[in-house]
Amino acid sequence: MDSQLETNIRDILSGNQNQQLQQVPIDQTQLERQLSTQQHFMHQQMLQQQQQQQQQQKNDIEQLTPQQRQQLLAYQQQQALQQQQALQQQQALQQQQALQQQQALQQQQALQQQQALQQQALQQQQALLQQQQALQQQQAIPQQQAIPQQVMSQQQLVTDSEPSDDNNKMINELKKPCVLLVLFILLNLPMFINLLNTYLPKMGSDESGNSTMMGVIARAMVFVILYVTIDRYLV
Repeated sequence: MDSQLETNIRDILSGNQNQQLQQVPIDQTQLERQLSTQQHFMHQQMLQQQQQQQQQQKNDIEQLTPQQRQQLLAYQQQQALQQQQALQQQQALQQQQALQQQQALQQQQALQQQQALQQQALQQQQALLQQQQALQQQQAIPQQQAIPQQVMSQQQLVTDSEPSDDNNKMINELKKPCVLLVLFILLNLPMFINLLNTYLPKMGSDESGNSTMMGVIARAMVFVILYVTIDRYLV
């Protein structure tokens, strides 16, 4: 019966034209029933095979000695432990990958924040530079306007200072003659001559009242010393 159903299904699916012309068309409901029965039969066969395998395993286990059973149990436990370790390793690997992804994401976010901060700092620097340039330009305009005024004021100062320079030169030229005149008058005063006669009688004047040569030399030395001192420290 099964072989007949398989041949019928193959004939229908192959689309053989000669058989379609010669045979009578099969009812759709009958075909569906045949397919369902075949699937049900195959499912039952698979269940039977699984039951037979399980029963065979039980029989094999029952035929084993206690030592062999312990070995089989140890082997099963070892396999279960290996499966558990593999599962733990897989979970640890997944956690490590997730952690690496999280760290990479955090690094990317930190890099983006750093770039944003750098761009912000660059923008601020550019804004400050523009402000400084604008301020310099504003300061340069009054300076440019003030340059002609400064030139004019300097020219005016030069013209005003020319008479004062002439006056200063004249005063400087008259200082030394004035000092010489004052010293000459002081040294020829009778009071100075009397003072010289008091401390240096031989260098003052003779009996007739005329100045001696030593007196003239003494007064000249005093004159030179006073003139050099005044010229160095006072004039």
